[in-house]
Amino acid sequence: MRVEQASVQRQCGKVVDRHGVRSASAVLADSAALVFPAVCEAIAETPSHVRRVIEYHFGWDAGVAPIRYGGKAVRAALATLSCEALGGAAALAVDAAVCVELLHNASLLHDDIIDGDRQRRGRPAAWTVFGVPAAMLAGDALFFLAMGRAAAMQSGTACDSVGKVIDSFTEVIEGEYLDILLEGRSGATVSEVEAMAASKTGALIALACVLGGSAAGVDLD
Repeated sequence: MRVEQASVQRQCGKVVDRHGVRSASAVLADSAALVFPAVCEAIAETPSHVRRVIEYHFGWDAGVAPIRYGGKAVRAALATLSCEALGGAAALAVDAAVCVELLHNASLLHDDIIDGDRQRRGRPAAWTVFGVPAAMLAGDALFFLAMGRAAAMQSGTACDSVGKVIDSFTEVIEGEYLDILLEGRSGATVSEVEAMAASKTGALIALACVLGGSAAGVDLD
């Protein structure tokens, strides 16, 4: 929705319209400012050789600012927004947001290898720089970091959160395989493409909302 310049004002460093609604860019920026320091902390736990690949993938190598290559962090924003929508503070959803961002980037590292994509976020994909084995291990490391963040969530039980992550990423894998099958033949139907996208992309989007809601103390099963 287009917002007239006269109706835009600064409130507490956030861009809002005349109805007090934050713009999408402001929501993403606020979420990134809250979540990415914790993402950095999580990645710092990985062994140095693997960490180098991960940091390159996120755009943190050689002093490059994360915002340049790090993606939009939409899933992290969905986690914090879901928590807020259900009465919790955004800060309660940091572990949830970190979890889904790590999972998303794990899937991207693997997806680039599977598809043979040589570019990611405007520069060479990690596997083209460090090799396929290193990029695969970096993706694996991010997955297990995400599991750790799910287990650290303060609300609910660790088993519940980890179970949701496993179910979601299993669905992502199914969607990735459907994508491979569709690429190998012609004449894919709309319903087949929708099913692939619902699993490959939709599963993590749904997980972000579910974990964000759980962080607010709401059982969304």
